[in-house]
Amino acid sequence: MQGLVAEDGITALKDAKAKHKHLSTEELTTLLIRHLSPCAKAFVVFDAFDEVLNEESRTQLLHVMQEIMLHTIVNIMIMSRPSVVVSIQGECLNICANDQDMHMYIKDRMQKGSISIQKLDKLDQEKIIKETTKKADGMYVLFYPCYD
Repeated sequence: MQGLVAEDGITALKDAKAKHKHLSTEELTTLLIRHLSPCAKAFVVFDAFDEVLNEESRTQLLHVMQEIMLHTIVNIMIMSRPSVVVSIQGECLNICANDQDMHMYIKDRMQKGSISIQKLDKLDQEKIIKETTKKADGMYVLFYPCYD
């Protein structure tokens, strides 16, 4: 059954694309609800919600999430910087990397990185770690040492 729902949703999206037609928010919401309804356990993650720059688009997206929650048993997680207020039912957790966690992570990545970065003296390595941690300001950083 779940495969048929997914197949039907994919067919609707492909048909719309072939006709150069954009599905409305309501049509997309209905497809999501039909696809997610049979799921006993599902998680939908919206990352970087703060990067939706248009306030109207954020409001519209929140409405879609509320519709999904009303008609399914889906768990929804919205990740955003605290500067964007998300008014939707549920709990709000403030998650922020501390400097010590960032320091350990970057140091580990440097040790597993290129030979060139491993050859830097300890003072230069510490300077890189300190500046990267400072610039991250509590945000998660994917650190790929490419110092060749």
